[in-house]
Amino acid sequence: MFSHVAIAVNDLEESVRFYTGALNYFETYRAAVPPEFPPVLGQETMTVDCVLLAQGDRPQSQIELIKYYDPAPKPRPDTPHHTIGFTHIALVVDDLEETLGRVVEFGGKVREEGTITMGEGDAATRVRYCEDPSGTPIELLEGGMLLTINPPRTS
Repeated sequence: MFSHVAIAVNDLEESVRFYTGALNYFETYRAAVPPEFPPVLGQETMTVDCVLLAQGDRPQSQIELIKYYDPAPKPRPDTPHHTIGFTHIALVVDDLEETLGRVVEFGGKVREEGTITMGEGDAATRVRYCEDPSGTPIELLEGGMLLTINPPRTS
């Protein structure tokens, strides 16, 4: 079962405001990383704060925001979408246009490529990419085709 995705951010409070205000997450946990954790990540020491967020109607959709102080954070490289490894997170939204407005209102950026539609009629899903304030790519999905991509479990 999926637990969470962790995102290193430039400004922890700005990022919390973005994910709670624009994408309807809420804060569930906040802490400094304990001293026994750095060796697991290949560091002797580190100073890191983290906040875990979840969505009320989708509690399995969790995001951990991480702010590194020491070692100093590195800027996100400008890598093409086809680079091996993490490319984006995808989130289901009820109203794409409303969400895109909140993305901008809370410091994010809507990508210029435009909205695409996959499928037709009731099965159509609208897709648009945006970025959080730290530049993390986010795919927003609205519509009916989502159940064919992720069919509900049956017992």
